[in-house]
Amino acid sequence: MQILRVVPYSATQLYSYEVLKKRFQNEKGELSISSRLAAGGLAGMVATLVSCLYKMLHGILPAADAHQLMHMAYPTGR
Repeated sequence: MQILRVVPYSATQLYSYEVLKKRFQNEKGELSISSRLAAGGLAGMVATLVSCLYKMLHGILPAADAHQLMHMAYPTGR
């Protein structure tokens, strides 16, 4: 179960880090230490945001389905 939480976070972080590294490279394709730090920090922020949204949707959608089922089982007559 833990792997289902780690894989989306890690995949998002790795992808966003690679994209950001390309953005921060100079003309020679080199990265300074501060650019690497910035790319890594921003990649962590992106991964956290995406994984939090995923967790929220994962919790909201089943609740919405349960709410729908409840109305089907006990109609209010509206």
